[in-house]
Amino acid sequence: MGLTCADITLTNSGDAYMAKEGVLPGDKVCTMEVKALVDSGEMTSIVNETLADQLGLKVENRVSVALGERFRPVALFWPVTANT
Repeated sequence: MGLTCADITLTNSGDAYMAKEGVLPGDKVCTMEVKALVDSGEMTSIVNETLADQLGLKVENRVSVALGERFRPVALFWPVTANT
């Protein structure tokens, strides 16, 4: 398990599904190329609210997460897919 930087493509999965079903034109699927810090031992990903807004992601829930010794409220967004 370790940390590395990677070029990642983030895709709004809801848009991709609607494009697959023919409801949304393929060129309207929100995607974004980012350089990300990746932890090979993690199962989940975090994007900030600016990226989520640019991808058109919807807030699913708000929770508190531990960052160091403090808890911080964060929004959970849905749906997003990350590919290298």
